[in-house]
Amino acid sequence: MSLLHDTPGVAARGDKITRREALVRVASLTFSALVVPSTAHSEPAGPSPLRCSVKAAALEAAVALRKEVLSLRVSLGYSVDTKLDPSASGLIGLPDSSVTSAAGDLADKRISASLEWPIRILELFAEAGVGPGAKAAVCWSGSYPAANIALSAAMKALDINPICIASAASSQYGANFPDLLWLDMERLLPQQIVPFRSSAASLGGRQDNGLNVENPKLLSAAIKRCEIEYLKCRTTSDGIDSRLKIFSSQNAGPGEADIFINVGGGSAAIGGTLGRELPTGLFPRKLNPHITSNVPDCLALRYHKVDTPVLNLRSFRRLTGHKE
Repeated sequence: MSLLHDTPGVAARGDKITRREALVRVASLTFSALVVPSTAHSEPAGPSPLRCSVKAAALEAAVALRKEVLSLRVSLGYSVDTKLDPSASGLIGLPDSSVTSAAGDLADKRISASLEWPIRILELFAEAGVGPGAKAAVCWSGSYPAANIALSAAMKALDINPICIASAASSQYGANFPDLLWLDMERLLPQQIVPFRSSAASLGGRQDNGLNVENPKLLSAAIKRCEIEYLKCRTTSDGIDSRLKIFSSQNAGPGEADIFINVGGGSAAIGGTLGRELPTGLFPRKLNPHITSNVPDCLALRYHKVDTPVLNLRSFRRLTGHKE
């Protein structure tokens, strides 16, 4: 049975949609996503940092991945509640679960599920001077599965080479189904759509060790079933050091990678809750010293310190100009 059926405050069956209805909605999104950009945004002839073919490839991959995740979710009995997820993306999770690490902003999660993000991320890559063949150090959690998919699609379309490290936990309304975490989505998604996966994962949550998660054993079980390196962190510092070791071994450490990318609010990656003070989107060349003094040591600051571009995909309200 779906956990949604057992969660207080979640809508009854009348507000849910069937697997067929959900997939029909995805099919319609596929058409609109692939057609609208080419007609609504004409590009000048000649060289362009973002050709229509790259945009179309990113959208096509994103829609294919979303369709796969929706199918996986429904096959496991997790029906889509359109009161939580009006667009029926299938990428909005539970209000709470035994693998949820922190409070989450439902409106922010809905904004992150927009199909504009693969294109917006491509634009941010262009702004950062990142192009085909670039090497990216990526840290992502389960908090924004839609953003993870958008990023994956954009990286594939632009032929970026990522080294990805995950945090297994998720905040509210993210990939917080105990048997369908972001790590599970990665493992089960067809590699012909996106060929890369996380090479390692920590539990995530407070101190990067699942301290504020009801059942961290479910997170460690997920890492094991995905057969990737398990980063057993006691503290956030352990989480930083273990990730740096992996990135550096792949020539993607600070000063080596072409860009550092964070998705979500991981403590090792972006400083956890205190990291909310850091800019969203691309970091400016110079950060306000008052802000950095209030944020704990994290990978984003270490990469920024050596002039590696940093892309912070967190707080999509701010990224779209909405007030938080």
